[in-house]
Amino acid sequence: MESKPRRARKPNWTEEQCLLLAQLVEEHKAILKGKFGPGVTARDKKQTWERIAQTINGSFPLLVRTSEDCEKRWYVLQSKAREEISAHKRESSRTVAQSLQQRNGDRRHRRWATLSPKRLIPCLLLPPQLVQHHP
Repeated sequence: MESKPRRARKPNWTEEQCLLLAQLVEEHKAILKGKFGPGVTARDKKQTWERIAQTINGSFPLLVRTSEDCEKRWYVLQSKAREEISAHKRESSRTVAQSLQQRNGDRRHRRWATLSPKRLIPCLLLPPQLVQHHP
């Protein structure tokens, strides 16, 4: 049984490459994020990704990135950013909910402490002058 030759992996994207990619996508966002139509065609988008890949390859000549590599990396970066934003929103809403719950719990505790049977029953059964009020 013959095994398939393993495809060689390219090195991971560096932070500098990712920053350059983000900058280039921002510069070309009108084409890359635009809807298809008379002003933006699939061909325009493909050519823009090819220009971005050429710019990245010119800045980092030791490793060749294709337009497909650049496009895929951009979508991975977007996905990671969305996950981080969602996690941050979940965490901040959780801390707000916990503080509200804690605050409401304190109120509930204070309310029930004033209405607790130990305090209510003596008030109802004994004459007012014999009832000891606790703060």
